[in-house]
Amino acid sequence: MSYQAQLNAIMDQGMGGPRVWGTMPTEREPHPVMYRGQTGDPDHSEALSLFGKWAPDESKDHVCFSASIKKYAEDISALARKGMSYKAGVTDTSITSTISALTVLDELLGVKFRNYRLNEAFRIVNSPTLELRADVATKFSGQARVLPLQDPNLQNLTYTRTTWDLAKTGKNVSHIAVADESMKQAAHDVFRMNIENAARELAVMENTQLEVLNAAATAVAGSDWGTYNTTHGESDNSPIPDLEGSMTTIWDNGFEPNKLIMHPKVWGEFIGNSRVRDTQIVESLKTSGDIASIKIVGFPTLDIIIDATRLNTSVVLASKENWCLLVRGPTEVAQYRNEIIGLDGYITRQWTEAKQLIAGAAREITGVQA
Repeated sequence: MSYQAQLNAIMDQGMGGPRVWGTMPTEREPHPVMYRGQTGDPDHSEALSLFGKWAPDESKDHVCFSASIKKYAEDISALARKGMSYKAGVTDTSITSTISALTVLDELLGVKFRNYRLNEAFRIVNSPTLELRADVATKFSGQARVLPLQDPNLQNLTYTRTTWDLAKTGKNVSHIAVADESMKQAAHDVFRMNIENAARELAVMENTQLEVLNAAATAVAGSDWGTYNTTHGESDNSPIPDLEGSMTTIWDNGFEPNKLIMHPKVWGEFIGNSRVRDTQIVESLKTSGDIASIKIVGFPTLDIIIDATRLNTSVVLASKENWCLLVRGPTEVAQYRNEIIGLDGYITRQWTEAKQLIAGAAREITGVQA
């Protein structure tokens, strides 16, 4: 709307009072629109151009500003000379953009995390102290077919002691602090959510440390389960001989292999392999409730554990009870308040360490996924 149209609208509304014409200067103030001045009044020309349409024909020579509208008209005229115009009566998004209402989702996204499952392949012992000792026995072999009057050989177990000193190993720590202003300003309970994330981080750190033990298992070469012969329409290599070979080794060492640990990429090569895909193994997978811990037909004692922390080019086959021991020492939490600077803090400390006990109870099959 131009400045002239703006003034027209204002004048049509009377600027708060009727359009009354007076003859004396004392009559100007009560009437906010215009007054009849003397010919040659210095405001005559501009007043006539802006307000002449409301003056009687016989009074056009005497149109001037009233005191209550003069300043407004001066401002309008100044802007008009600069080529500016006015908007009136319409409020659009350019006006309300800085005061727009927001809806904040009650749930904070990004705090739902995956499970960490490598510890399912480890025997876990809780220790109230920072030191623990475990004795590992080495089995002997009996003597078969002893003939009459022949002295049998004497046999006995041998022992090896493994020691955990968690004070020297160090602890896993998650420490958070939130300022008063942050808690008062945030749309979420940021202190509680940081505490929950701190607990998750303990699992992340432990999972990463357990993978070091997986990679330290005795390695044997396997075949690439993902290579495919397009001419014959089938996989080049079967996972079954690789698994059977390592399982037989562990059995021969006197242990029961019951955990198969693999990365999701390796799992994809395994389940997509044509030599597995068409067997009863797949049928068993269809009815298994949790893909992260699966029993497969043909290997009744074997659980598959899938975890993305695992190396993506190999699998680990292990006897959970004999291979490694995960010692979890004390876990401590403390909440504190720093009143001087105004913050609440929360710290979690956990002492934990895993060690290999019997090397013959596990094998890492390498090269199964390029």
